[in-house]
Amino acid sequence: MLFTVFATFLSSLIAKLIIEFPHITVTTSIPNILLFSSFSINSIITLILTATINKHKLKKMLATIYRVDKMLFNNDMKYHKTAKHKLLMKFIMISILVAVVMLFDVIVWTITLGIGQIPYYHYYLDSIIDWLIAVQFMYFVILIKDRFKILNYTLIYLFTSKEKSGNYVNLEQDIILSEIKRNRPYTNGITSNLAQKEILQYNLTHETLCDISKFIISIYEIPVFIGIVCSFMNLTLWLYFSLCFYFDFQKEFLHNSMLLFTTDMLMCLLNLVKLSCITLPSYAANNEVANTASIIRKLLLIQGMDKTILDELQSFSQQTILRKFKFTALGFLNLDLSLFCSIIGAVFTYLIILMQFKVSEN
Repeated sequence: MLFTVFATFLSSLIAKLIIEFPHITVTTSIPNILLFSSFSINSIITLILTATINKHKLKKMLATIYRVDKMLFNNDMKYHKTAKHKLLMKFIMISILVAVVMLFDVIVWTITLGIGQIPYYHYYLDSIIDWLIAVQFMYFVILIKDRFKILNYTLIYLFTSKEKSGNYVNLEQDIILSEIKRNRPYTNGITSNLAQKEILQYNLTHETLCDISKFIISIYEIPVFIGIVCSFMNLTLWLYFSLCFYFDFQKEFLHNSMLLFTTDMLMCLLNLVKLSCITLPSYAANNEVANTASIIRKLLLIQGMDKTILDELQSFSQQTILRKFKFTALGFLNLDLSLFCSIIGAVFTYLIILMQFKVSEN
């Protein structure tokens, strides 16, 4: 696969340099090279990392996830069946969107360029590899987010003295509260070795979930970082080319300008969706991690708590402080909504600069 990606990228680049680029302006050729080279570089680096460093990390992470599920769930099959169904539906929706947009793009550009579209086909292979990495990252982040959420619900319910009933908005809450029904108050000075053991188990579960999160970051931080940079470049350049088609700056494509404008805007949409798949689950997971520490602090304020249980909760609280983390790329790029908004702002800034060059050239 690595050789195929590298060979198609190199051959297409040579074909463009020899056949196409001598006949187009600099304001078209340079953005073209940046646009169609970015994902090729990303896919090559991703495949190298997957085949070497990340191969063993991924196996170890999956084994650790299985161990956490054995500790956290009473009915593994029920949870996994429902959770996998939800994730499968998300994957199918994303796959349909990507397939429809890429197919439309292939048809429009093949009609426009004919055989001249062949050197650009590598872009679709590179985009598919990039999407696979983004979807994998999204899957594991959602998986960790769900387990932190269930851990939080379980901690709250452990100290609830009355049965809960009713409809629950969240799937995970419904499952955990229906399977772990308790009516055992652990306050008012009542000593319970069972409660102490359960808190110790949840402490260990939290520790293991933090380890899994570190695995996810170490495996995907480089591909995700490069993917974010590529999406930023692609958003800027697809918008740039779409405006060039809309305002008829590309004279050689006047007969198909509106179709080309439409397909370029759809490619922009794909990049926005990919950024959302990376940032939104990471933002939600970061909130659940922070919520665990908040719940422990509130439990410590319960009056009349047994000393043995209180000691375990204090140990748990210290661990949540020591094991603070956020999903980041290379340790400095926080994967959250602020990153998404910053990218959108930067895209429009560079788009204005590119359009000024294009307008002055015309």
